[in-house]
Amino acid sequence: MFDFLLSYSNLFFLMGINALLALSVYITLKAGLLTMGHAGFMAIGAYVSSLLSIHTGMPFILNVIAAMILAWIIGILIGFPILKLHGVYLAIGTVAFTELVRFVVMNMKITRGALGLTGIPKDSTILHVLIALCLIIYFFIVYEKSQFGRTLIAIGEDETAARALGIKVTFHKVFAFSTGAAIAGLAGAISSHYTYIISPKEYGFHMAVTILLFTLFGGVRNIWGPILGAIILTSLPEIFRWLGDFRLLIYGTSLLIIVLFLPKGIIEIFYRRKEQKLNKKVVEEQQYVGS
Repeated sequence: MFDFLLSYSNLFFLMGINALLALSVYITLKAGLLTMGHAGFMAIGAYVSSLLSIHTGMPFILNVIAAMILAWIIGILIGFPILKLHGVYLAIGTVAFTELVRFVVMNMKITRGALGLTGIPKDSTILHVLIALCLIIYFFIVYEKSQFGRTLIAIGEDETAARALGIKVTFHKVFAFSTGAAIAGLAGAISSHYTYIISPKEYGFHMAVTILLFTLFGGVRNIWGPILGAIILTSLPEIFRWLGDFRLLIYGTSLLIIVLFLPKGIIEIFYRRKEQKLNKKVVEEQQYVGS
């Protein structure tokens, strides 16, 4: 068992990172925000933590915290103006932010431009990812049971009605956006200290779309949907590695099936089974009473 876990350690690590990224999008979608700027926040987290580690020798944990805080602050600063956009315009605006971050990184000497950073200390392990994921999951469980969390969900369901009730919609939306930014920054910081090297091309439009797919594939009815989506989509290319280049066909087909038959995500399967069992139980009780 230990040899198995060791041989697939990189895959398990990537699953954890992608689960964090999926959860960073989850909170914005819960607020009704279609954002695609999380790759940019991931880049901020990765570069900030890596530069601090290389040039200052700060402890790994402090680097990660600093990266999260900076991503969170930037999320607040750009959140107020950019969240005035809605729908596809918001998605385009956040994609533009991702490309802006990548452009800045590519043109700074300290980041070594397109060459990327090398020699990043390998301080992170699977244990760090697991701890981070458990903390974020706990945060969401507590948050969604709170009045603040229910308010955010209400905004996602009907923003106009929420405003009519006197809810500070802008404040809650900026909070969701900046929290997602901090989680993406956390994922970037941890992953950069595992891969030794990072480059701007890792955080472009392709990554932005991939992160969104993790969440939509799993579904946003609860926090387990994005996690499940990230795990499945990360593992599919490895499971079908024996197919060579054709494994991408399996990946694309899986996405198409979910879009056509489970538009609310794969987590919907469990809800449908639960509803079927409940309906069956109700029918049996009615038949018993009738007899």
